[in-house]
Amino acid sequence: FADLDEHYLPLELTIGGIFEMGMWEFDVGFLLTAMETARDLAHIDAGVTTVQVVVEDPVDSKAMREVVTRIQNVLGELYVVRTWEELRVSLFAALRVEKNLMFLLLLCITLVAAFSICNTLITLTVQKTREIGLLKAVGFTPGNILRVFLWQGWIQGAVGLAFGVVIGMSVLYYRNDLLGLLDRKLDYELLPKSLYNLDEMPAITSIRDIVVVSILVMIICTVAAVIPAIRAARLEPAQALRYE
Repeated sequence: FADLDEHYLPLELTIGGIFEMGMWEFDVGFLLTAMETARDLAHIDAGVTTVQVVVEDPVDSKAMREVVTRIQNVLGELYVVRTWEELRVSLFAALRVEKNLMFLLLLCITLVAAFSICNTLITLTVQKTREIGLLKAVGFTPGNILRVFLWQGWIQGAVGLAFGVVIGMSVLYYRNDLLGLLDRKLDYELLPKSLYNLDEMPAITSIRDIVVVSILVMIICTVAAVIPAIRAARLEPAQALRYE
């Protein structure tokens, strides 16, 4: 029943079915009915209040702006033409802040891992002081020793990166199952539908982002191996061979 105005009699409607799109905003705020009934509910005699246009690629901002400009030129200044991004400015602003904070968090985690690699290699140089001195005594140059430790740091970073990508992609693939499990275990909705307007967590795998993150991780891990590598390369053979 709909009783929108005291001057209108209640309008009796028959529910023919319930649709679910997976987006909370549409599932709770939209209904499909005949044009005459919709006009009666909106208190208008003719026409419509809103027209939505679907483009082939809604993510292409440049193409959307071209469509908006063309529609605005046809309709004139009496009508307002807005994109779906402009209608949800606050939501995208919140998501942008969360993405930036997540990037900083992952960067801090990477730095902690880099310090762990650095500490491991420093410990290795202390434990292998005699071996380093022996290598220098048989003809290894400081550059050779430097490259050995740099390669070890690089290998540790590469192995950790490979495991991280595999585990991350697995978690991303089963993200909604894990989210549902956490909701049930914690008895708390981690992704509120009223806030994010979504019934599940969407995700797009960007090869470009994976490549950029992988390169940054390898650079950080390689730099972390520089300090112990320089220390090992500067050891004097005679002093190293006397080390017990």
